[in-house]
Amino acid sequence: MDTQCKMVRELLSIKEQSQLLVKETSGRLAAEAGFQDLSPDPIRNLMAAFLSSPTT
Repeated sequence: MDTQCKMVRELLSIKEQSQLLVKETSGRLAAEAGFQDLSPDPIRNLMAAFLSSPTT
């Protein structure tokens, strides 16, 4: 049981490290591509704009 707990803790640690690496890498790539000024939630912004636009 103790071995299983250690394995689970190690896997969670690897998962957290991987998520951090992906976040850092994607942020760096976005900045290099000129996307640093984009909204963090563009889909929500597009939906809000669509819903608030007047219909004809």
